Amino acid sequence: MNVSTRILSACTTLIQTRGFNNFTMDELAAKAGITKATVYRYFNSKDDIIAATVDDFLRKTEMEFLNIIKSNLSPEQIVNNIINHIFKHGHFLFNEQSLNDMRNSFPHLLNKIDNFRKLHIYGLINSIAENNPKNEAAIDHRIAAAIITSSVQAVVNPTFLLENDFTFEKAAAQLRPILIFVLNNTQTGIKNT
Repeated sequence: MNVSTRILSACTTLIQTRGFNNFTMDELAAKAGITKATVYRYFNSKDDIIAATVDDFLRKTEMEFLNIIKSNLSPEQIVNNIINHIFKHGHFLFNEQSLNDMRNSFPHLLNKIDNFRKLHIYGLINSIAENNPKNEAAIDHRIAAAIITSSVQAVVNPTFLLENDFTFEKAAAQLRPILIFVLNNTQTGIKNT
């Protein structure tokens, strides 16, 4: 594992257990098995490392997301695979301390995550719409994309999760059947203009 990857991996582990704000650069360097001076050769600040860690997660998630969509799975399998990937690799972002820290200290990262979700939800809906036969009684794929995007943004965000004492897993479990229903009933044959 190269030094940059070791730093991001150490940051992921520390965020998982302490959130974004409750670890030092010394602790990060020790966790990565390098000196603090080496950390600073790769990154200018702790905030840069945190942003790079989130970017790395989003990049890997995008690659997995595209592979899942290309695999011609059912909407239910797609939703399950995406949620399972996020549980496995993104759990460091969704613990109570990380959610509080993102909400209070790193709102730009929340915006980045929201934009990422929005972009990929629309891509998912369009892919499903293109691969299914036309069903006149179903939901227009543009409306389906708006429903899913709004639902995910309303429920899977720090404020909702923390104020309602939901874990990411519990919220995702509640959203799963709604997402599958909408995806299974997405009207096809309409192209974006």
